Amino acid sequence: MENGKPGQEFKSLSAQFKLIHNPSKVAMWTHTTPLPDWAYKQQEINGNKNVAQSSNVWYVDEIPSIPADSPRLVREVRQVKTMPFLKKWFEVQRAMFHHNNALTSSHPYASQPFHWPFLLRGVSFWTHNDTRSQIYFLGNPVGWWLASSLLAVYVGIIAADQLSLRRGADALDI
Repeated sequence: MENGKPGQEFKSLSAQFKLIHNPSKVAMWTHTTPLPDWAYKQQEINGNKNVAQSSNVWYVDEIPSIPADSPRLVREVRQVKTMPFLKKWFEVQRAMFHHNNALTSSHPYASQPFHWPFLLRGVSFWTHNDTRSQIYFLGNPVGWWLASSLLAVYVGIIAADQLSLRRGADALDI
């Protein structure tokens, strides 16, 4: 089971797993597009030697042998947990950093560090043409300016300490 704990129960819709052939160290993998009509739109299964790749992960979508009136098919409604603001903020920062670094060549959605403090450009994250709705990601100038100013203060303190040490006084001596 992928990211499972020892002794954890397997749950068909929520658990993810990899099928690995141990003697050859090859994981089961498939393309995202089905085969043509002559193959009845089935999936072609292949082996992937890179077992760490995320496209090797599978999950159980349905179990045809379970009767339609089985209590196992009844799903409990789960409450959505609230997430603290800082956790959301760090998640968005991490996601934006990860996706920007995943771009391997020049791309219209890529941004450079000098764009961030001045909000020179954002990223069109989602659009819906029928209703003309969109989500447009902007950088976080408050976080950028705060981090930059704290870094500048730190460098200033270190520079002042080094200058005072050259003059024979230890300014940071406690």
